[in-house]
Amino acid sequence: MKEPVLPGILLTPISTFLFAFVRTLLLPVIIMGSAIVCAQPLAEPIQVRYVEDASGELTVNTLISESSSLPWKTLRRGENLGFHTSTFWFHAKVNLPHQGDWLLNVNYPMFDHLDVYFMGDSGQVLQHIQTGDKLPFDVRTLLHRAFLFPVPQRSAQSIELLIKVTSSGSISMPIEVWDRDAFWHTVNKQ
Repeated sequence: MKEPVLPGILLTPISTFLFAFVRTLLLPVIIMGSAIVCAQPLAEPIQVRYVEDASGELTVNTLISESSSLPWKTLRRGENLGFHTSTFWFHAKVNLPHQGDWLLNVNYPMFDHLDVYFMGDSGQVLQHIQTGDKLPFDVRTLLHRAFLFPVPQRSAQSIELLIKVTSSGSISMPIEVWDRDAFWHTVNKQ
């Protein structure tokens, strides 16, 4: 039986294995123009903290002005807070490796009401987006099964988030930040 041949390369079982192995390692990398973009969310874990608002009376202004006096807790990666009637506020600061078009992915489509606040360096609200599964699907910023939000363009290489969640289902906050083109490329391959 004749071995398959690529131009100038004889593919033996070992070289076929090595070729497949190297190709698998390089699969997460997409070459776009002259930039190399990772086809996965940011590798740095996003530290998320939360506060339970049992009364539902906290506002974004209260969170900004009284943040240090609130009983924030750290959300462990993959942690589910269970079923609650309370409102929860989540806070995260995300370091972006470079300027570009980024997407915030709140990969939990079961939230009844979700308010996302992109914050500026001095604590001002840059953008406020309201969504949730109790609202019509076509009012979402980007039409996708998860909650996706374009990160506002800014000169700083970090973005601060406040996210308010009210839901009759379980509460979890799996957030990721993606390079926009890499996200859509990855989604289109699924």
